[in-house]
Amino acid sequence: MTSGAKRELYKMMIDQLKYDGYGATAQKVSEDTLTAVTCEDAGDDRLAKLVGKTLETEGAGEESTRKLDSWNTVYSYFGQGEQMVNRYYAVSGSIIRSAQFSQDGQYLVAGDASGTTQLYLISKMLSYKGEAKTASTTALARIFDENTHSVEDVQFSPRTPDIVTGSKDGTIRLFNYTQPRSKRSIAVFKDDHGVNAIAMHPSGFHILSGVDHPVVWALFPEKEF
Repeated sequence: MTSGAKRELYKMMIDQLKYDGYGATAQKVSEDTLTAVTCEDAGDDRLAKLVGKTLETEGAGEESTRKLDSWNTVYSYFGQGEQMVNRYYAVSGSIIRSAQFSQDGQYLVAGDASGTTQLYLISKMLSYKGEAKTASTTALARIFDENTHSVEDVQFSPRTPDIVTGSKDGTIRLFNYTQPRSKRSIAVFKDDHGVNAIAMHPSGFHILSGVDHPVVWALFPEKEF
């Protein structure tokens, strides 16, 4: 910083102190820095405004940096950045209520508002070169339509080749997706209220469900079903 810049800084500091009502301190700074001031001058708040603008600019820069870092992390993880904006249309044409990847990364399951549960092969979705609206049809592996109301949540069992669904029709169902001809559930748990959410224990032996009443159900498929 040049001597002229320092002098201007001292002047702004003194003006700010006087503006804020610290006259004695302003006089002391003036004497210590050999900066001449006018006694009748009431000072001003230029320094406070300048610091405020600087902090706002730095804050915006940090936020942009954080967003950029987050994007770069995601981009690096997925490799091909353009894959992140691919859109796949549900074959049912209904609103998707829930979706999940399988633990081995081979499948994607989606539950929709019409009550259907759709299983897709991810490799076919990513390799398809045609229109996005027909990509899901090409990649569709199985479809289950036993639910009578919307499928609010879907989970892959970590233990068996089963899909667990929670529906507003009050049921939790297990579908085995390795049985090519079967479209019906292999097990059903029924509740008097709609199911909003489900969660599988990592062991695969326990299921939690959140329903339309203040009770969390803990299910044990080997026993309850």
